Parts: sequence; structure tokens; C-alpha cells
Amino acid sequence: MASPSYKGLPNELERQIKLSRQMIKTYGTVFFSAKSIAGNYSHFADSLKLYYKYPSLPPVMKWIDSVPPLTPANLAADERNSTVILKWDKPLPASDGDTAYRYVIYRFDYEQQVNVDDAWHILKIQDGSETIFVDTTAEKGKLQYTYVVTALDRLNNESKPAAISLSLREH
Repeated sequence: MASPSYKGLPNELERQIKLSRQMIKTYGTVFFSAKSIAGNYSHFADSLKLYYKYPSLPPVMKWIDSVPPLTPANLAADERNSTVILKWDKPLPASDGDTAYRYVIYRFDYEQQVNVDDAWHILKIQDGSETIFVDTTAEKGKLQYTYVVTALDRLNNESKPAAISLSLREH
């Protein structure tokens, strides 16, 4: 399946994903070659969207580095016409010298408990040079959202969350 000339079953990797999800104590899927995905052979990359709907974070390699970056500072939110603009300051370097390599932006409805272990709430994982995020998907009529921003270092250690709640105005 790693090339356009692959002659096997076109849905072989999809079948493997389904099988692994039926197995107890199987916590994910690893693809050892990205050629099939990047090349979208047999429309494999398209079909992955059915199985992997939400972004996720790679596992942390604590045996290499276990020090998370510091929390993003001065998180602020502003709402204009159901568009929410988040801004924050880059955190200072952590004790190991690492700072934010990327940021993770989460959104929770007002009745939901903040849980950064639930990837369903990730809106975006963005480059560490960007300290602004514009949410154009905020729904009119929602009473309140809680936004959370965390920092990731280069080895995906995640900082403690910075959180802010925002009540949307009726327009």
C-alpha cells in the first residue's frame, strides 16, 4: 500500500484499524510508513478522516525529557460577532530551558468539566510563534465557553492549562 502500484486489498489498512479497535487493551494504531498517507494512495488519507476525527498529541517521551514548559501567561479573550479572539504571552523558559514549541487550544461548553486529556475539545495545535487564535466556530446562543491554552515543548510535554471563560453576547 506504500505505492500507487500496490495490488492488494485497497481497504486493507481500514480493515486493520477496525480490527485493532475491536481488541481489548489496544490503545491506538501506529503506521510505520507515511507514504500511503502522504500519497493518498487508494484514497487512504481521505478514509482516515472517518476514523480519526480529532487532532491528538503524540505520546510524551519522559525518559528523554519530563519537564513541561511553563503555562502561557496573560490569557485574554474578546468576542465580536460570535468570533472569539484569544491572545496570550509566551511563557518564560522552564527549568530545563525549554519554552513553548507549540500551543494547544481547547474549548469547553460552560457545563463541561475542563479535561485536557479529551482530544475532542482540541480546536487547534499551532506553532509556538503564534500567540493569537481566532475561533470562528463559536455558536450563537451558547451562554458561555471556557477556553484553555497549553504550551508544548519540542518533546510534547504539556504545560498546566491557562483558562478563561467567556460569555457570548446576543447579536
